[in-house]
Amino acid sequence: MPCISLFICAPFEDRVRRKMKQEGIKEKAAYDLVRKEDKYRKAYYNYYTGENWGNPETYDFCINSAARGIETTIDLLGKMLCREEWKR
Repeated sequence: MPCISLFICAPFEDRVRRKMKQEGIKEKAAYDLVRKEDKYRKAYYNYYTGENWGNPETYDFCINSAARGIETTIDLLGKMLCREEWKR
């Protein structure tokens, strides 16, 4: 099974608002949580891949989920990943 690397991003402010809604927390707590999660993801990715987290050149596909919304992003990724050429 082939490996496809994806980077799904969104502006920081959008991710803070989404985290506030998901967790039912205030803006400061959401801000701190998103920063902490980003720090963890960056350290994990950089350690295990030897690459730089978020650098588009290290991914097969990058998409900004805020540009089209979460549902459309999911739909686009699903359609892309089901294509035969990705299954080889």
